[in-house]
Amino acid sequence: MGSRVVDVKVVYCDEYLGYTVSSWLEEVRDIVEEEHCVRLSISSVKECGAVDMLDPVLLLDGEIVVEGVPGEPGYLIELLKKRLLDKGLTCNGGVD
Repeated sequence: MGSRVVDVKVVYCDEYLGYTVSSWLEEVRDIVEEEHCVRLSISSVKECGAVDMLDPVLLLDGEIVVEGVPGEPGYLIELLKKRLLDKGLTCNGGVD
């Protein structure tokens, strides 16, 4: 696995929704890390002040990946993989 560390943060207010997305991230972590040769640094932050954001918000290196809860963990994998590809983070330096 590569040495590039990618920050993945779940910002939430509703405990249940925050827990759901955080636990799904843990479930899909290995798949994403292996396919993109990165290490995911996953954190969760409870923040209830942002009125205009859906709950929860998933950030990758500070950029929004998804607002709200995806329909299932598989969608979460695809959203993360797409964002990593957009950033050029692949095992083959963008050749995948």
